[in-house]
Amino acid sequence: LRDEAFRRQFLVQCLVLLHYVTKPGARDKVPAGARFEGCELVTERIYEALGDSEEGGAEFASAMRHLLQRESK
Repeated sequence: LRDEAFRRQFLVQCLVLLHYVTKPGARDKVPAGARFEGCELVTERIYEALGDSEEGGAEFASAMRHLLQRESK
């Protein structure tokens, strides 16, 4: 995606979706085995892509990671 703002927004939405799917909460079904590992792999790739973006990408990726970890508690 060429538009950096749109790319960042899309990646954040993907992170939120993956966070919802992989973290236990109101739903009882959490992906297991290879599906869970695949979700974790994609999540790490998204954080890397956010970190590689311009205009404070590393700080933004770190803030998103912290925010989603805090949301899990």
